[in-house]
Amino acid sequence: MHPSISFTLSYDFEKIQFLDVLVYRNSMNGIETSVYTKPTDRNQILHFHSNHPPHTKNSIPISQLMRVDKIQHRRKGEKFMDRGYPGKVLQMALKKIASNVTQQTGRKNTDLANKRIPFVSEFSNSSDNIGKVLRRHWHILSKAYPQIGEFVAPPVMSYRRGKTIGGMVTSSEVKTQFKRSDAFLGRRKLGMYPCLGCVQCSREAFINPSSGEKISLRGHFTCMSKYVIYALTCPCGFIYIGETTQMVKSRISQHKSSINLGNIRLPVSKHFLEAGLVADQLKYMVLEGIPPLKFGGNRELKLKQREVWWIHRLKTLAPSGLNRDYDLYLFL
Repeated sequence: MHPSISFTLSYDFEKIQFLDVLVYRNSMNGIETSVYTKPTDRNQILHFHSNHPPHTKNSIPISQLMRVDKIQHRRKGEKFMDRGYPGKVLQMALKKIASNVTQQTGRKNTDLANKRIPFVSEFSNSSDNIGKVLRRHWHILSKAYPQIGEFVAPPVMSYRRGKTIGGMVTSSEVKTQFKRSDAFLGRRKLGMYPCLGCVQCSREAFINPSSGEKISLRGHFTCMSKYVIYALTCPCGFIYIGETTQMVKSRISQHKSSINLGNIRLPVSKHFLEAGLVADQLKYMVLEGIPPLKFGGNRELKLKQREVWWIHRLKTLAPSGLNRDYDLYLFL
């Protein structure tokens, strides 16, 4: 056996514990059970006055007391009282446990709950009012789009974790030292720069042809970059926003090929053909790159969502631009 591994043996003639259950002999020489907590256990119940959604705090006594109810007959609410839970909340939890309401309503509303879409936001003091406004006016969507099943019932209010003091002063990300794979010394200059193979890109900022707005880039990009959102521009001043997971130069080559072939099914090549333009007049610029997500997730979905954001930001939907449409279901 490895010297770092050690075992302990404990025994008792009156009681024995297993996981979170303590089995003991009562005064009548009968067997009873109780909740067991380790001496080193520091598990604290969420304080009632903490900045969490009310339904989260109200459901904690129900789940915990249901667990206790299965193990021992005498329910103990002192721990909740110490954490600021009002007696009214505890009484409501005990009534729900006694009437088994949580199990009955769960079975009845399963089909309806599956069709309800989540409304995700960061919890704040205004969250309750936002939920009330949504529920009050949701009938407008239901009547306007009766064929969409997701609009039948109001959305489920879901909350993501907001900023905390602990999150601002600490980081759960494991920082690693990356070695540079290029010959650059010092910090890279933001913008997009050519690979000396073409003259279609070399700028530190994107200039909107229609409005003249200057948009500074937040990364260093070349035509070798992947997982990016790019903008195509023509001499007419129209913009097309696209995304690609492959190298930018490969995607641009596909656009140029469709222009040379006169493909009228695609918006960019159709516009160039109708305007009498050639592929060499096509200019492009990378607007944003999506790095690998730190904590996992769908990188391609994030890429497509940002593409929609840029289409809306630069107003490139036809007839103002060359984008035909975009899919809002990416955000559901």
